[in-house]
Amino acid sequence: FRSINNCLTFGANVNNMMMIYIVMLISDPYMTSLQTKIAENKYMLTSPVLELKKTLTQLVERFKTIRNQSIELCQPLQAEDYVVQPIVDVSPPKWHLGHTTWFFENFILAAFVSDYQLYNAKYNYFFNSYYESQGARINRSHRGNMTRPSVAEVFAYRKHVDEQMLAFLEQYNGSIEELAHLIEVGLQHEQQHQ
Repeated sequence: FRSINNCLTFGANVNNMMMIYIVMLISDPYMTSLQTKIAENKYMLTSPVLELKKTLTQLVERFKTIRNQSIELCQPLQAEDYVVQPIVDVSPPKWHLGHTTWFFENFILAAFVSDYQLYNAKYNYFFNSYYESQGARINRSHRGNMTRPSVAEVFAYRKHVDEQMLAFLEQYNGSIEELAHLIEVGLQHEQQHQ
């Protein structure tokens, strides 16, 4: 279901994607059960970028909801659980929380806020994944070996970036379409890491 949303975000033909969605609803009982959640706006059927009447206020609410969902998913974890990397293909929760935060800091705040100061310049190395243009990064297989930043520091980083994003959005008066697209990419990215 999220892959449909991702395709919409990246400009796939909406009519074709809607047909795929309809076929999936008809043929898959699990997808049919999602209709109720879709009706309750628990899941987005289309990207906010495609909805012409999407307001900045709605974008802010979507940002808060998805960012909070990551935190809610981590509620059962103990501090030790945040650093475990059981296999090389599974990064620790601490890294996911920092990486999705880094995306918003790096690609929105640093790009749009002229006097923005990075929370910690070293985080670019730790939380970059495969963005070659963004510099060196820790190898995926070693993410569980990093004891710093601590879990508390990662949560403080998320809080800082979220506050900065909300302050930025509150005063933003540029092109909503351009900004909405970037934020939506970041939100889809966050959902992929959930």
